[in-house]
Amino acid sequence: MRRRRDLVGRVPILACVRGASIGFASRKTAAGAEVQPYTAEERRSFMNRTHTEEDNAKRRQGGRPRLPDGEKRDRPVKVYFDRANYSKLVRRSRRSGRPLSEIVYELAVNGYVREALPQDVVHALRALSGMANNLNQLAHLGHIHGPAHIAEENSRLSKEISGLIVRLNEQL
Repeated sequence: MRRRRDLVGRVPILACVRGASIGFASRKTAAGAEVQPYTAEERRSFMNRTHTEEDNAKRRQGGRPRLPDGEKRDRPVKVYFDRANYSKLVRRSRRSGRPLSEIVYELAVNGYVREALPQDVVHALRALSGMANNLNQLAHLGHIHGPAHIAEENSRLSKEISGLIVRLNEQL
């Protein structure tokens, strides 16, 4: 540990080289003003300060919530593979874009690994979802204005949806 001077007008008591907390010997002052040191009582209160349950709850807000005890994975297993099987797992990991540990876990628990959908299938599903939304809007308009008002748009949209479903069935 070594002593350093702060640029804002504080004099640190100790500054840890590794970046731990820094204690200050004086209060923050305006530039050129006289430095007023902390009293012994103030220093003691800083050192003995504890967080209440309310403070702890505030600090823990945000982030991913904790998993329940039954779902938390807390038991590691070390597994050895020969070169051929290891290279198969690595290829599968790269192809799916998922970590090797996740693939080994799925194989151990489920007996298979669900491959990710190809990008063109994902795009087709997204387009199908949008078309289904349009079809629902057309049905709503049909209830308001009558079926003759939407007949042409309805037939065009149903043909597009049928074509997309056929294409998705071919790819899956």
